[in-house]
Amino acid sequence: MVTICLLRHGETVYNADGNKYCGRADIELTDKGIRQAKRMNDLLKEYTFDAVFSSPLKRAKDTAAIASGKPAEVVVDERLIEVDRKIVQENSSLTLLTLSQEDGMQLLKLNA
Repeated sequence: MVTICLLRHGETVYNADGNKYCGRADIELTDKGIRQAKRMNDLLKEYTFDAVFSSPLKRAKDTAAIASGKPAEVVVDERLIEVDRKIVQENSSLTLLTLSQEDGMQLLKLNA
C-alpha cells in the first residue's frame, strides 16, 4: 500500500500578516514557521519516507528539510510550485474560486 503524506509549509511573514496570499513570492519562514517544521519533525520521527518532495520556493524547501530531518534528500520539483494567478486568470479552463474573503482561502477548479 502506498501512503502519501502532504505537509504545508510553516508560517511566513505573509501568513502572520493576516494570512496574506504569498503566491510565487519567495517568502522565508518566520521563527514560528521554523518551530512548526521542527515540531513536525518530532511528530514524524517514527515514520520512514521513501522520498520527500518540495516546491522550489524557499518556505517549502526549508519546511521539508527541517520536517524530514534529511535536507540533502529533499527533491525539488517545479510542478509543486504555487499556482500563478496570472496563468489562472488567462486560462479559460481554470477557475479561481474565493471561498472566504476573511481568511483568503481559495480553491482552484479545473473546468472539464
